[in-house]
Amino acid sequence: MSTDFSRFTPEYREHLLSFATAEEREEIERLLWPSLSELESTWRVWLPTLFPQFTRGELSFFQIEYMDWLWAALMSKREGKPLPDGENSFMSIWSRAAAKSTFARLAPIMESALLGKGYCLYLGRSQDTANQHLSSIETLLTSDRVRHYYPQLARPRKRETDKNKAWNQKMLHLENGYVIQAVGLDVGVRGANIDDMRVTLLVPDDIDDISDTALQSEQKMDKFLHSVLPTKKQGTLFVCAQNLVLESGVINRIVTGDVPALANARISGPHPRVRNLVTEQQTVKGRQRDIVISGEVTWPGNDSLERVQEDIDTFTLPVFLKECQHELHVDRSGLVLTPWVDKIHVITEEEFESIFHYPRVPKHWPKEVAHDWSNTKSAYHANIVFKLAVSPQNEPLPGCLFIYDPMSFEPNTQADDVAIRILKSIAPEVLVKGVMRSWDDILRAEFERYNLEQFVNSATALIRARRDVLAKVIPPLVGPLLKLYHYRRFRMSHEAADQRNVYRRVYGLPFTGINPRKEGGLEFARHYLRVDPTRRHPFKDMMGWSQTYVVVPNEKKGYPVAIRSDTLHDSDLLRFQFAHWRYAEPHLTANGILDQGPQKLHDDFGNGLQMALVNGGLLAEPLTYNEKVEELIPPDTRLENLMQVSPTSLTGRKTMTAAQQLSYDLARHIAKGKLPPRRARFDEYYDAY
Repeated sequence: MSTDFSRFTPEYREHLLSFATAEEREEIERLLWPSLSELESTWRVWLPTLFPQFTRGELSFFQIEYMDWLWAALMSKREGKPLPDGENSFMSIWSRAAAKSTFARLAPIMESALLGKGYCLYLGRSQDTANQHLSSIETLLTSDRVRHYYPQLARPRKRETDKNKAWNQKMLHLENGYVIQAVGLDVGVRGANIDDMRVTLLVPDDIDDISDTALQSEQKMDKFLHSVLPTKKQGTLFVCAQNLVLESGVINRIVTGDVPALANARISGPHPRVRNLVTEQQTVKGRQRDIVISGEVTWPGNDSLERVQEDIDTFTLPVFLKECQHELHVDRSGLVLTPWVDKIHVITEEEFESIFHYPRVPKHWPKEVAHDWSNTKSAYHANIVFKLAVSPQNEPLPGCLFIYDPMSFEPNTQADDVAIRILKSIAPEVLVKGVMRSWDDILRAEFERYNLEQFVNSATALIRARRDVLAKVIPPLVGPLLKLYHYRRFRMSHEAADQRNVYRRVYGLPFTGINPRKEGGLEFARHYLRVDPTRRHPFKDMMGWSQTYVVVPNEKKGYPVAIRSDTLHDSDLLRFQFAHWRYAEPHLTANGILDQGPQKLHDDFGNGLQMALVNGGLLAEPLTYNEKVEELIPPDTRLENLMQVSPTSLTGRKTMTAAQQLSYDLARHIAKGKLPPRRARFDEYYDAY
């Protein structure tokens, strides 16, 4: 009967079926179902046959991409072949209402149907959400069509795991030996295995939640990397379904490359619900509404601009942009440094030199040093130092702030080590009795001269003795150096009095303690970091102008990739912290006051910025008369380039020949002629000043 009936055209079949009863029609349709071999020839037969409700409308291009990938991966495993292109993961970064969870639930059903025995770990943000996904999978497995083709899948035996195990999730044991286990990310899953089976399919489905704090996201990332992903075995497939709702979310950090996990993944998206969405705010019936003007839905078979308008009217445009368009930047109110944009504010030393013609911040620019002291180096706090300089008024970009030489230190670093690194960053060498010597040479020479280890047994006494020795040598060298390089201020944590005394007494670094309080200096920081999108970037071929830039080495141009911030150092750590420093959730105090402030998390470089800018920061200063003269002298005839160590000097004193002296005097005279005459100034006693 089925063979004869199949000869008819679809139109004639429908005509004949119109005369059949409901029971007869169902039986005839069942006879027309393809054979098992035909069913498993392609997913384009498998899916509409088993789950026709998924294909009533035309599939979107990204859903087709997913089905192509999943079918090819499973067939390769079935035939014992390598995975196509080595891709073991598929990341469905689709909009809400794009059926990402619906298609993710197909993965364990398809694997159990095509491969038989296996073990799927289905991961939700909580145990409740994971159980809901499992319930939906069970409904699909027990449908008539699945029961017809795969009866061993339609007879699941559901049970709860033993109470004494490390988790308390529910699971489906299918008759063919396949196991689907629902797991919440809030539950431990380390070492998951059933009957000595390791995970063959892992499906994280919407594990990030919009309400997650930065700390909760960090904790989720730790569990995901250390407890979930290591449950894999060779050939395990990963299917991640998530719309990007959180900048610090687990999946967003993986997709953007911030965390180098699932490196062999096919990343599908982010696909917004509407391309080129244009809206306009209008007053309709006395109420403000966001009206959709134009756009192109990405799933035309199941969506329309009318449905989009209905959703915007229901849950507002900002929510739609975040949930359906992946626009994480819509709400940046939680960030402390709200204007920060890494690709705009970070420039390389090469880009800096392209405008100012100096390879590094020049010595005549006013500078200051900020230092947030800490004994730790963890994912949340660090011991940091950085410098801040302002470009003078006669430079190509006057009045711009430049953060450079950011430093971070390992836990329990001594104040001495911090001080030496600061000195080396100011000047690798210093003039000692006419000879340029490195700081290491100076320290080594002084310690060898006194040979303190022979006379001091106590470690504490030895440190004190060494510091006493250095206090006689280092500060006299540092003072002129700071004046030469125009260091105006040194500021650090007000509570670190012991370390501050070491810096000042032993190393000549004039740090002063400062407490900017909760938000001191942040208003200035946000002001200086503001981005004008209508102006061209002064260092890059892009739009976006700011008054503040972070100068990093050329090899650090790319955004730092790391699992946790405790693996980051120096400029990488600064960039991470500036992008992740957030306000704490507000809460009511006992007096009924709403208390809110920046989190004590990823705040070290931010605290340093507060110290530097608490009273407005450095101002762009014009050059002095002598500095202006030096700038007008050709570089090859400047004093610093003409002075050379005399070959006859026993102390390494620098000098120059008579011809060089004449050249310098002539160049200086010509440079003075290019400047307007100086006006003498006198005080009330007619003394010049």
